[in-house]
This record gives sequence, C-alpha cells and structure tokens, in this order.
Amino acid sequence: MRIRKTAAAGVLAVLGLGVALAPNADAAYTMYLYQDGSNVVATGSGSINVTDLTLNLSGYVGGGLYPAAPQIIIFSSSTVNFWKGISGPASFGSGNETDFTSYSGSSVGVFDSDSLILPVGYVSGAQLGTSTASWDGTTLAALGVTTGTYVWSWGSGANSDTFTLYAGVTVPEPGSLALLGTGLAGLTLAMRRRRQRNESP
Repeated sequence: MRIRKTAAAGVLAVLGLGVALAPNADAAYTMYLYQDGSNVVATGSGSINVTDLTLNLSGYVGGGLYPAAPQIIIFSSSTVNFWKGISGPASFGSGNETDFTSYSGSSVGVFDSDSLILPVGYVSGAQLGTSTASWDGTTLAALGVTTGTYVWSWGSGANSDTFTLYAGVTVPEPGSLALLGTGLAGLTLAMRRRRQRNESP
C-alpha cells in the first residue's frame, strides 16, 4: 500500500512539474523571452487565427524589443502584414527600443498593443514554425523587461485567439514533457490493474 501511495505521489509531482513547465497549453501562439547565460533569447511558435482581425497595411518594420510600446517582433523578411484588432497589455516593462543581434524563422510579433505582425501571405490558422531572436551580452533587467505573463486577445467564438508572452520564463525542456507522459502512462496502468483486481471474484 505504501509503495502504491508513493508511486501516485510521484506521478502527481510529475503532473505538477509538467503543468508548471508548460503554461502555454491553451495558447494559440506562445513566445518566451528569457535569460540564457549572458544573452536574452526570444523563441515563439504556434498558429494564429486572423479571421476577426483587419489587414491594416503591408510594409516594413524593424525587428526588436520595445517593452514600453509594447513591441516584440522577430522578422526574417523586410515586408510584413499588420493585422489590427487585438487588445492586451499596454507594456511589458519600461525599456526602450533595442534591435536584436540575430534572428531566424517566421516574421511574427506584437506591435503597439493593437496589431500583430505576420508574414505576407500568411494563411489563417497555419503553423508558423519556430521563430527565435537573441540580444547578446545583456540582461532582461537591462532591456527594461518586467517578468510576467502577458496576453493579447482578439476575436469571438470559434475565432477567438491569443498571443501569449512569457517574460522571464524559459521554454519547457522536451525531457520534462516526456517525463510527464511517462508519469501519466504509469498512473493509467496502475489504476487499470487495481480495477481488475477489485473486479476479480
């Protein structure tokens, strides 16, 4: 009995760890902004439903970080689309505009709290893949970023969607998520065996 309780407690601990490390389960697009050694890194992925947004204009925007605006934009092409109609935090810190050192992936970001930046020709609901950017030789504090969770939302009903920025939270490691899966499988097996034992004459 003690072994069973310990195993269950271990599985619950793993479940708790999984939830803590994967806060983006319900977010359509998630971006993490975090300290990685002597650099600050942003990485984002997911999909975006633009059905209830308005294509405002196409043009050029400089990529980078501007917590006070608020703006966080990763781009890999010079021309992007501005989709208007989101609402959310007016800032995620007090920092001024800072260009990134390097970047890769799809063009994506939040612009002035009311618009999303997306690649020209983006199809609503399509996976954007992973976008990354790095600000080398600096810290979140030096960039004026306030640690926290920031959510911009738009749309209604089936078209409702979100862009979530986790500032100061690192990306969950694949190993941690795999551990969560193993814990769930173990819990399911233990419950099935117990049920079979109780049902046997």
